[in-house]
Amino acid sequence: MERLIRLTVPPDLSFFSGTMKLLVPVLIGICMIIPGIGALPDAGISVTPADDSILVVDIKSPQENQIFLNDVVPPHIWVSGDVKSPASLQSIKITSGEGSTDCGNESPFGCNVPAATGQNRIIITVMDSAGNQVSIPREFTIKSGGLTLSVRITISGKITDPVGRPVEGAVIRLISGTQPVTAESNADGSYRINNAYGYHQKIRVEKEGYANVTKEMVFNENLNTADFTLEPTTKPASGFTAILTTLVIQSPSEGETIWLDVVPPHAAIIGEVKASYPVKSVYVKTTDGGVTACGNTTSFACEVPVLPGNNRIIVTATDAQGNTAVEVRNFTVEIGLPPPTAGNIYGTVTDSDGRPLSNATVTAESSLKQDNTPLSVSAISDDHGMYCLVNARGYQQTVHVRKEGYTSVDRAIVLENRTTEENFTLKPRISPVPGFEFPIGTMAVIAAIGISAIAGTKRRRE
Repeated sequence: MERLIRLTVPPDLSFFSGTMKLLVPVLIGICMIIPGIGALPDAGISVTPADDSILVVDIKSPQENQIFLNDVVPPHIWVSGDVKSPASLQSIKITSGEGSTDCGNESPFGCNVPAATGQNRIIITVMDSAGNQVSIPREFTIKSGGLTLSVRITISGKITDPVGRPVEGAVIRLISGTQPVTAESNADGSYRINNAYGYHQKIRVEKEGYANVTKEMVFNENLNTADFTLEPTTKPASGFTAILTTLVIQSPSEGETIWLDVVPPHAAIIGEVKASYPVKSVYVKTTDGGVTACGNTTSFACEVPVLPGNNRIIVTATDAQGNTAVEVRNFTVEIGLPPPTAGNIYGTVTDSDGRPLSNATVTAESSLKQDNTPLSVSAISDDHGMYCLVNARGYQQTVHVRKEGYTSVDRAIVLENRTTEENFTLKPRISPVPGFEFPIGTMAVIAAIGISAIAGTKRRRE
């Protein structure tokens, strides 16, 4: 006899059974995760590298989409920046459309990179000894033109005395143009002028107890450096209060280039003395150590001997009470006639029959050189044969005219005026056989010989 046995689970065990059904999968998952947790580096430690292990490159110049005005041939751009790296730097290379430039392996860095007129794109690639590498692109535009356009630039630098100690409280004035700007040097002698108008600046540095310094400077970049050294004036004797004499040198200007065609060369020193007492003496000490007396009046002018090349003069004015003022000038002497700032050459290119020739290449090559390369400008003649060369620098020019199928012309000229007209005539070249070229005269002779030969043959047949 079969008996049906029914087992009944107590309510408390039923609850336990249901709980176990839920906990078992959770426990299995935990058991699978624990080995992975043990493989982690350490609880609470981030896997992101610390800031000091990252190669950081900060490009100061050029800025993205910056526009530069440049009249240097060929154009270059100054690239500068800082690099932060836990390891030593291995290389800094800058690639442009004109080639690759090695910018060293130190921070901060800066170097001139060849560029082209118009839109440019460079890539700055930095690598450290640990193998970290960063590449940063920059796009900018170079426009050709004069350096006196009213762009805004930044000028910074340091004011020191002759032994290199910083001069605090010196006043730096940009006294050229319609937008004068003033700044004052800090305790470490540093100064910074933002939003200076124009690349061509005349800078004057003043400080009580020091001789004033004035320089005319032409900058090429938007971020520029200009340092100055101030010469202290003679202090009055202890216990006396004196009004110091003021000396203003009107010529030559600081950094000026003077062209002289007099041998031996002499330069005119012109200035003014402002003093409460009569002027006792004005002396000029020249580069060769000689001293020239320049009178004893408030307005003075005298000629002093100078040397070809770099010169430095020290002008000292003394009044009747013994108060003195000193001004220093650095300038360069070139022997000969000064080159014009720039000249324009225009004209027409025609053939032997006076018909205009288009697409002829006209190049003016100057006797002046930069980096051992003659300065040059080029133009293409238009449909009317007309061309125009703008800003040809230097008096002596050699003009080259080239056009395929025509004989070339080279002509040496001297620019006596701001604008000069030069017309050119090109003779065609005839090339009946590829690889052989015959001038017109040669072909005429060949044709004449051919005609004579044909006539002689005809007579023999008759």
